[in-house]
Amino acid sequence: MFLKGVNDKLENVEDLKIFLLKVRPDYYSVSNYTLNGYRPVSNNFKKEVEKSLKYLPFKVNYMF
Repeated sequence: MFLKGVNDKLENVEDLKIFLLKVRPDYYSVSNYTLNGYRPVSNNFKKEVEKSLKYLPFKVNYMF
C-alpha cells in the first residue's frame, strides 16, 4: 500500500521489489491508501510502479 508523501518514492518501489523477490509470493496486490486525509499517489508514480514490477515471476494485482 502506497501513501502519498510517506512511501511514494521510486526507492520505495525498488525496496519492495527486492523484498518480493526474496519472499516469492503466489501473487501480490499493490494499492493506494486514500483514507484519513491521504491523497492519491500521482499517475506518474502509478505508471512507474507498474513498470518496475512488470517482470516479477508472479502475478501482481494493481488496485489504484
